[in-house]
Amino acid sequence: MDTSERLFIIGRHIKRAAATTGADQPVADTVCIRRTSASPGRGYGLDKLVYDCVYQFKAAVAAMLSAKRNRYPAGILTVVTAVMAILSATVLCPVTARASGFDPVYYAEKYPDVANAVGTSQSALINHYITFGINEGRFQNAEEEAAGKPLNTYIDVDITNQTVTYILDGAAVFSSPCVTGDVSKNRTTPTGTFAVFGHVKGTYLTGPTWHNWVDYWMPFTRSGCGLHDATWRKSFGGEIYKTNGSHGCVNLPHDAAEQLFGMISVGTVVIVH
Repeated sequence: MDTSERLFIIGRHIKRAAATTGADQPVADTVCIRRTSASPGRGYGLDKLVYDCVYQFKAAVAAMLSAKRNRYPAGILTVVTAVMAILSATVLCPVTARASGFDPVYYAEKYPDVANAVGTSQSALINHYITFGINEGRFQNAEEEAAGKPLNTYIDVDITNQTVTYILDGAAVFSSPCVTGDVSKNRTTPTGTFAVFGHVKGTYLTGPTWHNWVDYWMPFTRSGCGLHDATWRKSFGGEIYKTNGSHGCVNLPHDAAEQLFGMISVGTVVIVH
């Protein structure tokens, strides 16, 4: 069982226990265990799990205090469950987070003007960061603030050279040939500065004429473009994209997509040029 599976099970038990105290359903619906940059092969960061557990812990306590006297035992059980989940995570999921991911909790607390304007959902905060925050010099996590400047971490998609490179704190730590949007069919991958807003392991990509399974899906534009493995391709790089490119996505060899997926997270900046 990998880290993400452990966290999913822990989170599920916390939410199930919280439900026994009468905690409002919106509380459970709005809490999610967020992905963060972590060592390859481990998709979640411990700090985000702890935040989720603490959030549920608060909800459980609030529900316990407002519950009828005969429901106190269930409330106490919920508190114990939440604490055990945090301790279990500390022992079972030793993850070292890196400063390359968007932290929605940090962003909302650091910039209350943004939270007041767009709300505190992860999608709304990421959208603000991509649209305004980057240009305004806002930090996406505490590590960037501590450094005093936005850290030089992003995914570089070079259409001309057909390469994808991951720059971590100024150093290239990953590079792979790719295939971008088909030029001959006017499906060129859009250029500009974006950010990964999804981190999905295993899904179908469906369009008017295709329905393909991919193991690693990392979307970065709302029009549907993203990075993913493309096992139906035999080769990558070169000038393939000019006449036999993708529908706009960035195709990667399976092993390369797997490696990149393990290194990046929701909120990682993507620069396409």
